[in-house]
Amino acid sequence: MPRLESKELFEALLRADTKAEVVQILTEADYWRAPEVWRCYGDEPAKWPTVGNQQSRPDHALIEKLTNAIDSELIAAALIGEIPTEGDEAPQTMMDARNLLFGPELKNVEELSKSITVAATGPRTGRKQRPSITIVDDGEGLTPATMPETAMF
Repeated sequence: MPRLESKELFEALLRADTKAEVVQILTEADYWRAPEVWRCYGDEPAKWPTVGNQQSRPDHALIEKLTNAIDSELIAAALIGEIPTEGDEAPQTMMDARNLLFGPELKNVEELSKSITVAATGPRTGRKQRPSITIVDDGEGLTPATMPETAMF
């Protein structure tokens, strides 16, 4: 199978519910065993402890991912409003950012709730059901070029 266009590859990976499906998609698209298309995060092999530093409990990991989606919405709103996201001029707490960007009473909460989607997919049978949870937000976004500079904490 030839390498897929970016959108086709994205959509195939988005529909994948297991690690095995991801590997299969990348293998069939000639990416899995192509070292020239892979690079270390931040171009530093020593970054694995940062990238691999995920919550060990599934419930905590889900909450962390949802928190990241909310952060992304706040950053996007700050960028649109030309409000600094770092330094003394930036909001110093999440609550300060929320109040500044969306108002303390969150009048537009219904509109905001449409900007984050949580979907559970995967097999519905079997004793060990392990859904694939997908969280999508329309926050700041990343491009392949900006990914290596993205801070992950």
